[in-house]
Amino acid sequence: MDIKIKNLIKKYNGQVIFNGVDMVFKRGLISVISGPSGIGKTTILNILSGIDNDYEGTVLGVDKEKISYVFQEPRLLDHLTAYENIKFVLNKKLDFDKIEETINKVLETVELTEYKSFYPNELSGGMKQRVSIARAFAYPGDLILMDEPFSGIDEKLKMQMMRDIKKLQKKQMKTIVFVTHNMEEARFIGDEHYIIEGRPSIIRKQVK
Repeated sequence: MDIKIKNLIKKYNGQVIFNGVDMVFKRGLISVISGPSGIGKTTILNILSGIDNDYEGTVLGVDKEKISYVFQEPRLLDHLTAYENIKFVLNKKLDFDKIEETINKVLETVELTEYKSFYPNELSGGMKQRVSIARAFAYPGDLILMDEPFSGIDEKLKMQMMRDIKKLQKKQMKTIVFVTHNMEEARFIGDEHYIIEGRPSIIRKQVK
């Protein structure tokens, strides 16, 4: 089942952000939402995740117990290694043997196997964000929400991380909703592309 937002009406401090918006995120694809800062991109992610319930309209096809969220910053636990940060979200979700197999696979895909015993303060900013991405894909969910995950990362590493995401998505066929203000990122990583502009926001859809 695809994920659908129907007739979304969202206000903030009395200002109308969305007024009757419809969106469809197809299962197994990477859907990009782009637009300038403050236009409502992150609001869409927060509504999909259930963080924001202050709106009118309907969200269909989302199991809130099966969502991973990748933020602009890694949000790793400092006292846990890269391996343990991923394991932390898998406890009680998978059997022990499956946990080890899953973590090793995602760390291999993002080329961090040799760093799995490193703590966050021993990793570069890009490495920490790759652990965060690996953690999101390791979690046994259907939907991954990504909120500008490449902020502050140089162009070379950004390209590598986008390739990592596409490799992981191809293996697992999870549904990804990816927010960015960077049009090059949107064109490279997205299967579908929503562009938000104006106020109240108008959404245009482009398909590769």
